[in-house]
Amino acid sequence: MATYVQLNTTAKMPLVGLGTWKSSAGQVKAAVMAAIDAGYRHLDCAYVYQNESEVGEGIQQKIKEGVVKREDLFIVSKLWCTFYDKPLVKGACQKTLADLKLDYLDLYLMHWPFGLKAGEELFPKDDKGMGIPNNTDVLQTWEGMEELVDCGLVKAIGISNFNHEQIERILNKPGLKYKPACNQVECHPYLTQEKLIKYCQSKGIAVTAYCPLGSPDRPWAKPEDPSLLDDPRIKEIAAKHNKTPAQILLRFQIQRNVIVIPKSVTPQRIVENFKVFDFELTKEEMATILSFNRNWRICAMTMQARPGGVGVSPSGPRPRRGTPAGRLLRHRPPGASPQQPGPPDRGVGSGEKRHYRRNINPARGGKEAALKGPQGRCGEHAATHPPLPPQVDPPEGTWAGPGLRRLRGGALLSGPMASYARLGAAAKVPLLGLGTWKSPPGKVEGAVMAAIDAGYRHFDCAYVYQNEKEVGEGIQQKIKEGVVKREDLFIVSKLWCTFHDKPLVKGACQKTLADLKLDYLDLYLVHWPFGWKAGEELFPTDDKGMCVPSNTDILHTWEAMEELVDAGLVKAIGISNFNREQTERILNKPGLKYKPANNQIECHPYLSQEKLINYCQSRDITVTAYCPLGRPDRAKPDEPSLLDDPKIKEIAAKHNKTPAQVLLRFQIQRNVIVIPKSVTPQRIVENSKVFDFELTKEEMATLLSLNRNRRICEMITCKNHKEYPFNAEY
Repeated sequence: MATYVQLNTTAKMPLVGLGTWKSSAGQVKAAVMAAIDAGYRHLDCAYVYQNESEVGEGIQQKIKEGVVKREDLFIVSKLWCTFYDKPLVKGACQKTLADLKLDYLDLYLMHWPFGLKAGEELFPKDDKGMGIPNNTDVLQTWEGMEELVDCGLVKAIGISNFNHEQIERILNKPGLKYKPACNQVECHPYLTQEKLIKYCQSKGIAVTAYCPLGSPDRPWAKPEDPSLLDDPRIKEIAAKHNKTPAQILLRFQIQRNVIVIPKSVTPQRIVENFKVFDFELTKEEMATILSFNRNWRICAMTMQARPGGVGVSPSGPRPRRGTPAGRLLRHRPPGASPQQPGPPDRGVGSGEKRHYRRNINPARGGKEAALKGPQGRCGEHAATHPPLPPQVDPPEGTWAGPGLRRLRGGALLSGPMASYARLGAAAKVPLLGLGTWKSPPGKVEGAVMAAIDAGYRHFDCAYVYQNEKEVGEGIQQKIKEGVVKREDLFIVSKLWCTFHDKPLVKGACQKTLADLKLDYLDLYLVHWPFGWKAGEELFPTDDKGMCVPSNTDILHTWEAMEELVDAGLVKAIGISNFNREQTERILNKPGLKYKPANNQIECHPYLSQEKLINYCQSRDITVTAYCPLGRPDRAKPDEPSLLDDPKIKEIAAKHNKTPAQVLLRFQIQRNVIVIPKSVTPQRIVENSKVFDFELTKEEMATLLSLNRNRRICEMITCKNHKEYPFNAEY
């Protein structure tokens, strides 16, 4: 018996897939793994289900175990309605890919035939509780979908919940490049969709049935609603074949050449739902089941009139532009009160109590913030906004004003007028950036916006900080306001230790890009010189509280980092917390393609790092100092405080500056980049005012004399790791 449908792209799509709608956190990973073990090769996902990260973990675990290869699987996802503006389509797809930890999708669908207002809310509503439409033309969205095929992010594109007229509009689009490969619609014996299925199949468009079992676990079900699984006629047919009612319902669709995606998180049911290829319904049984039709929708997504809207209802003709119509955001069965809505879309798991969490919001940056894709290119990045001084670029080996001299390799020895250092031959990294470590949720977006307004153009981020989404929102807001352009900014992030396995590196970078709502990073660092066990935990530890290492070779990780440069996802790559020997190992790697551009290390007067800085700069590797203020917000009562050190306070008083400004200026005059963290606008501005004074040689020597090799970030749980960096002298 046939187990797949051939799409109009010639790809083979398995007739049975695992649905993941309403599969809750903590269960969907195991469900995916159980499904793959049971023989499923088709998984149906969507951004709005808010569980794609777990789906991806399940997929990757089974690939790692050797149960399947990526090419064995058929993975489907869907573009959500708030991303229908053409510039937002690619970013939304990249977010899904990053969450699923994949390089491509086999099929990507437009989830509904209408767009909703772009922004943070999955289901934007006005003050009357009505859905807020946008003015997107679905044909423009389709062009964005076609571009995904061209750039290799998806193999095929399709639609979901489109009616006959809406499909015709796409098929008749002037310049149509790729026709829809599939239409995913609600379909079961109480909503047989005979005409729509025949129409789609006549046009070479495959059909997928969602809710094929009638979604018995839907949170908005009422006691009086009909139940397919309890229908006596279906149970009678099931008894004849020694099958379950669920198996009959699935086989019914398969014999119509309709793909089915039943959802379950129960291993027994997952296996049961797959056993539908060893029997056949008779013509009479098929006719009996078709006769059950009552045009009863579970997912009505009922539209309510909204003056001025552009109505596009999947259950009826599309009103012309300018006519009073509108959209909903209510999802309820027939007869339910508009004041008693069920979950939106196809439910996301727990009805009205579900708290939706946005993971991507390129919309906030408008068209200028739209992702350009992995091949995006831009020019040099420099700080040009007041109060930071203008950029200077003197010839190598010459002086260019007070305290500014070009060093070997193009780096700048920075005096009061210098505000950036060189990375290699072209890129410029601002010497002052905003650190985002420990910037808490709800504050980091405002901090980023305040920093941009204050003139910062360099932002230091990391996956492990768990706040890159908010950083991205702040960046995109300022791009939208016209304060900056993307090419004005220098954005840094870091690969976390649990992603050091070479196949995981690209996905980790794509996740960061999606969260930051960017199409490239200016600099991407390997956060630590050791890898940890891959998995969900950021800090995997054994029963003794020590880290669980991976068997990753850092040179293999570096090869994957180099591939990010070649793919256009990052402009430069570097390292963090590497000692001299570990840095040398990369520099001496056979076949090295790109050397590290930067080493980010803990550095302040109590840990001056003179030898390591001199070594890195001698190898044309720039240095960034984290914790340049000693991280006073972590200090214990008995720990020394840089900001209270009397020698530093004395120097600050001489210059009419704060101790923090002196500490930052100390690093800048060593040609060391600094990334002080703050979420307080006043301090953010204060930290930027470090280019209008200069420390004397004697003051620099005094600050260097404070060294006591005192580390704040010891990473003591990793002292058992063979690559622990702090056992070496430097």
